[in-house]
This record gives sequence, C-alpha cells and structure tokens, in this order.
Amino acid sequence: MLFAADNPTLAFETLATLGESLGLFRMLAHGTGASDDFASFGAFEIDNVVLIEVGAEGRQQWIEFFAPDRLGDAIDRLYERFAAQLPEGAARTRATTAARSLAAALERYDVERFATALAPTVVGVDHRRGGCMAPAGSKPPRCCRSCGSSRKPPTSSSAEPTPS
Repeated sequence: MLFAADNPTLAFETLATLGESLGLFRMLAHGTGASDDFASFGAFEIDNVVLIEVGAEGRQQWIEFFAPDRLGDAIDRLYERFAAQLPEGAARTRATTAARSLAAALERYDVERFATALAPTVVGVDHRRGGCMAPAGSKPPRCCRSCGSSRKPPTSSSAEPTPS
C-alpha cells in the first residue's frame, strides 16, 4: 500500500533498544491515496509497534508487528528475543526470568499474575496525589489489590512522607 500511495510518509520513533541488535519502534505511515492496476484506495494512516532485529551487517533479519494497544506484548517479545540470543548459562537464565517477570507485569491487569512479578520485599514509593502504594513491609491497601475496588485510594500511602 505504502509503495503505491500518493504522498507517502513513513516515520519511526525509537521506543527501546536492547543489546546490539534489537529495537522497538513506533511506525507511522500515511498517504493521500492511490490508484493503479492492482487497487484504488483513499487516504490512509497506519500506526504499529514494530520489533526489529538486525544482523551483523546491520540489515533487518527479523521484523514483528503489533497493534498500538499491544505495546506490553511487544516489550515482552523484545526481552524474549534478547534472552534467546544469549548463550546457555546464567545470563540467559536471568534474561529469561526477567522476560517472564516483565510479561506478568505488563499483562492486562490480573492481580494474581501481577503479584508473581513482585519480590516479597518490594518497596513502592508513590509521590502522586492519591497514590496507592503501601509502606515497606505492610499490606497494600485494598484499592491496590483489586481492580474496580469501590474504596478510594488513601491521600498518602507512600513509604516516605509526601510534602504538603
């Protein structure tokens, strides 16, 4: 479509890079339409998240597309691809574990699955108004443990005092 379009534009915004060969990008393409022997179409806009892996010569050897609302899946795949590149051993095991933990944290919010990504002694400090983090060593407030809780978050529940 892009190659046949009138006034085509293609832009990439770097979202993340990992290692020597992996990049995550937002790809925006648009054109004012076109008509040829194959098809006719009007103005269009394409917005995707793209995972690209390049080889030693700097040319693309892997490309994977994600819808914009699947950014979490794209980040998960970025880490999976990175882990797969590493030689067997401790570094690969750590990277694979990190990818799984990240996947759990980025998944559509599921309290039980999200909890598997947190260390038992995790410390969260929330400096926002109406933040919903609990002090270290205490149980998080109900609003943090259940989506859709009717209880409003406390005005200050961070591990450090919020300045007035």
